[in-house]
Amino acid sequence: MRLFTQKIALHILLGWSLFFLPLISVAQLEVKLLTNCATNDIRIPIEIVNFENISSFDLKLHYNPAVISFNKSLVHNALFTLNNDPRYAIRVTTEEPNTIRIQWSAYYGVNIAKDYLLFLEFSPVSNGNTDLVWDQSNSQISRIGNIAQAVNYSVVSNLTIPFNNPFHISVSQLITGCRDDSENGCKAQAQVVLSGGAEPYIYQWNDKFNQRTQIAIGLCQDPVSVIVKDANVCYFATLFNPLIYPANHMEIYSTPELAYITKPVVEFFSNSSNQNPQAYKWDFGDGGIATTANAEHRFEQVGLFKIALWTRSSEGCDTTVYIPNFEVRELDFCIPNVFTPNGDKINDQWVFKIGNPPTASETTKTGYFETKNCAGEDLIFSEHFKHTRLIVYNRNGQKVHECSDCKESWDGSSLPDAVYFYVFEWQGEYSSGREQGDVTILNGK
Repeated sequence: MRLFTQKIALHILLGWSLFFLPLISVAQLEVKLLTNCATNDIRIPIEIVNFENISSFDLKLHYNPAVISFNKSLVHNALFTLNNDPRYAIRVTTEEPNTIRIQWSAYYGVNIAKDYLLFLEFSPVSNGNTDLVWDQSNSQISRIGNIAQAVNYSVVSNLTIPFNNPFHISVSQLITGCRDDSENGCKAQAQVVLSGGAEPYIYQWNDKFNQRTQIAIGLCQDPVSVIVKDANVCYFATLFNPLIYPANHMEIYSTPELAYITKPVVEFFSNSSNQNPQAYKWDFGDGGIATTANAEHRFEQVGLFKIALWTRSSEGCDTTVYIPNFEVRELDFCIPNVFTPNGDKINDQWVFKIGNPPTASETTKTGYFETKNCAGEDLIFSEHFKHTRLIVYNRNGQKVHECSDCKESWDGSSLPDAVYFYVFEWQGEYSSGREQGDVTILNGK
């Protein structure tokens, strides 16, 4: 009975060992500090190999602060940060004067056969040699389930200051971008150039398109990193800030805001809040154009017109703004047939009104209609006609009031209550008219 129990126990132990054997036998991870791939500004990549279901790491690296100083880390591998969630970002800190600590943990696992982890940037302090050494006893990498993973740490060569390396990476902008309403400035193009490496090169832009070409297009205002890997598996990276110019912030308006065909000459004005554009082009929606900052335009027909102003800044940025529905109307007006200049400030003057088209029950004449109750905006002769002439007669045919191109409304306060007769002549841009009728003055005299 005892022997049987031992066999069962041995069988269970062997089964457990066989089940986990594939995980243990996987090639050890490698973490390399590629000092041989550093650029002249001492920007050194860390390479990782055989990452499989890795969910955390805590790495420590020692350096000689008397020779170099640590500036920053940059271009972290985006595979570690799920959906750009800052909770799962790689954290790089310094401990004491000579230790860099690189930490990361998440609830998910990362699988990478061979790639960079991040880049470390140093500055020279004094001439001399420095070794960069992994603190292996205080560094660890774990898989999902907090399973510790064996790791091979290495540093490829040391650094000698002054540091001189043939590798150099740079980015030049080919096309500038312009912030506007349509693409928010995402029009910039840039080219990355690596010298000193071994071709062919593999490119990786960390932009919204993850472009893999030497020239990247559609770059926005935000900084973008680019990584180049050469044939010797050296990684080179740099940050690039696309030059994005502001678009012209334009406003346009018109005087008047609404035009009538009797006086269809309209002035359009532009205002830029941030700079003076170098080029202008007005489109008045009827085939007419102008190329000045402010423009005057004469409309030839009634209707709705889309007014557009295109401008270009000194940096070559285009902006277009609109008045979407500028209206030119027929002018219908009404002439009141009674007013009361008694000083009560109600209907004290004889004021013509802009009215709606007359109804069938109203007495109509060319271009205007008569009614006892005129409503609407005041008809200002100088704003709605090119020329006007108004003559008022009493019942005996004597002229009691006359004005040409009248600028003020008539109050008739010096005249007694009576019925008077008028002749109103007007001239518009494309038409003219003569209206006549009677008006009653009631002021208690």
